[in-house]
Amino acid sequence: VLVHLAGRAHVLNEGSADPAALFHAANVELPLMLAKLAAQRGVRRFVFVSSIGVMGQARSRPFSNKDEPAPRELYAQSKWTAEQALQQLCAELQLELTIVRPPLVYGPAAPGNFGRLVKLAGLPLPLPLGAVHNQRSFVSVQNLADLLLRCCEHPAAAGQTFLVSDGDDISTTALLRKLRQFMGKPVWLVPLPVSWLAGVCRLLGQANMQEKLLDSLQIDQQHTCQTLDWQPPLSVDAGLALAIGTSQDRAVKYDK
Repeated sequence: VLVHLAGRAHVLNEGSADPAALFHAANVELPLMLAKLAAQRGVRRFVFVSSIGVMGQARSRPFSNKDEPAPRELYAQSKWTAEQALQQLCAELQLELTIVRPPLVYGPAAPGNFGRLVKLAGLPLPLPLGAVHNQRSFVSVQNLADLLLRCCEHPAAAGQTFLVSDGDDISTTALLRKLRQFMGKPVWLVPLPVSWLAGVCRLLGQANMQEKLLDSLQIDQQHTCQTLDWQPPLSVDAGLALAIGTSQDRAVKYDK
C-alpha cells in the first residue's frame, strides 16, 4: 500500500509564477506519475489524501460523501482534478484507489490556518471573538494517521472516498477558549457581534478570513465510520492539548 500525502499547500505568495500551473504540476501530475510507478512495483492499493475543500467552502449543513464536489480555491480544484484523473488511471492499472478528504489538520507546529490560530490565541491581549457560534470540523494529525492506517488494511476501503474529522465540531470561540486554557492564559474573549466582525473582514478585503473564522464547515463521517468500523481514538480536547504541548491528563480535566 502506498499513502500519498505530499502536495503544494499553504502558499500565500506565488510571485510572478502561474499559481494554477504550479498547483497542477504538484498536486495532479506528480500523484499520477507516482501511481504509475507504484503499479509497476506491484503496489496493490493507492491511498490519496485530498481535501474537504473539494466539496466546497462554508455552508449551513454538513458535507457528506453523497454531495457533489464544488471546489473553489486553486488548491482544492487541483485536488479534485487529481481525484478524477487517479480514478481513471487506477482503473486502467488495476490499482485499488482510496481517497480521503480531511478538513483542517492540526498538530504540533502545524502550518497554515491552525498555526495562525495558535499565534492568535497566544497574543497577550483580549480577542473580539467571544460570540462566534459557528460549527467547524477539524481533525488531529493523530486521528488522521489512525484512519489512514485503517484505509491501508481494511478490505472495504478499496474504491471508496472517505470524509474524516475528530467527530466533535466546535465553534471558533470554543476553539480559542480551549487553546488559551491549554496555554495557561486568561480566556479574554470579547463577545462582539458577528455582523460587526464580518463587516470588518469585508472592509479589509478578507472574505477568506471571514469564512474561516465566522462561517460553519462541518463533516458527516457516518459513511467512513460504518464502512471501516472506525472511530476517532482522540477527543478534540486531547488532540488540541497534544498540539500545543500539554498532556492528555490536562485535556481530560477540561473535558470534565
